[in-house]
Amino acid sequence: IAPYLLKIFFDVSDKDILNYSRLALIYLLFVPFNLTIKYMCTYQGSGASFFKLNTVTDLLKLVLLGIFIPFFKIYGVIIAMILNEFISMIILLVWFIISNKKFKSE
Repeated sequence: IAPYLLKIFFDVSDKDILNYSRLALIYLLFVPFNLTIKYMCTYQGSGASFFKLNTVTDLLKLVLLGIFIPFFKIYGVIIAMILNEFISMIILLVWFIISNKKFKSE
């Protein structure tokens, strides 16, 4: 789907479109980790934390897209996606460490 969407939103040639699509997939390295922590938040029964974490990570994504697209065009999308997942991973990791201190065994 990515090659077709890139053609719609950006002026790219057919030979470059696969390279852009491959670069856009780099963010998938962080997705399993982020989803695991988000689902752990849900399974712990912390609906408020899940809502806050999703809101913060989605707002971060919008802000990064708004910052990078005007300057870097198609590379801005790729940079924003990768940075969003990386920063989200750090936020979720910090949340996980802080929230699980109360479950620490003595």
